Amino acid sequence: MEELIFVVPVAIYLGVVFGVLFWTRHRRKTRWPFKIEDRLLRGPGESLRKEIFRIDETMVFDLAAGLVAVLLGLVGAVSLSRFLGASPALSLLAGTLGFLAAALLSTRRILRLWDRRQRFYLGWFGERVVAEKLAPLRFSGWRVFHDVPFVSNGKPFNIDHVVVGEGGLFVIETKTRRKGGAVGPGPDDTVYFDGDALHWPRQKDDRAGLQQAENNATLLTKWLQDEIGEAVPASPIVVIPGWNLEFTRQQGARRACRVDSANWIQNTFKDLPPCLSAKTVDLVNRRLLAKCRDVED
Repeated sequence: MEELIFVVPVAIYLGVVFGVLFWTRHRRKTRWPFKIEDRLLRGPGESLRKEIFRIDETMVFDLAAGLVAVLLGLVGAVSLSRFLGASPALSLLAGTLGFLAAALLSTRRILRLWDRRQRFYLGWFGERVVAEKLAPLRFSGWRVFHDVPFVSNGKPFNIDHVVVGEGGLFVIETKTRRKGGAVGPGPDDTVYFDGDALHWPRQKDDRAGLQQAENNATLLTKWLQDEIGEAVPASPIVVIPGWNLEFTRQQGARRACRVDSANWIQNTFKDLPPCLSAKTVDLVNRRLLAKCRDVED
């Protein structure tokens, strides 16, 4: 059928390109030059970086598959209508409907992937911003670890940042959101903390991030207890990069979790009295180094 003249070249081209890529990877004779001990420390947002990379790969394949699906939908609908003896006008209508159906399905999937990628990228960038603000702490004797991996109830997750020094052990969770779209009166670039919950322009009474930081602090303390046989209490902090942060008071509200702006976070660690021995700090550093040195690609 003459309609296939549009589909066959595209399908052959895509098949050859992806076939060669898979074949090249399978037949590669060289090896990765780095040893296990050459693995890198996890950078800020390492888990999100990997997810973004996976989404990018998936989008490339989905775009190619969507192109083929759209052409096949067009040709298939036209061919079927002609086989059934439909008029040229009906054949054209059938082809248009087949094209639109395949295009809508492909577009829907691509848009969902794109939306997910945008959310991951925002989170990744926010973690990098906070990491940059924490970096100068190393000149004051602190050690900062990023994207520390853990598993809870069989599900992997990560702690965005862990800061340890003689002044204590801190768990930092980064919460990054886009500005704008405020519901009701008030600024659309300010988040309020009343001692119990965060109040965003588009969401009030947000306790999820605070609870997450507190749970992660408890988990880290328990993990270190198992690793070094010493109780090292971790203090939770939620850091909100890019937003104005204001504090309000609510009667009797006082969570264990502290809230900071990325621009203020360094001040949290200034002039803290020593509460951990140098030996304990060294043991914690060693365990976290071993846990975070796992980047191979």
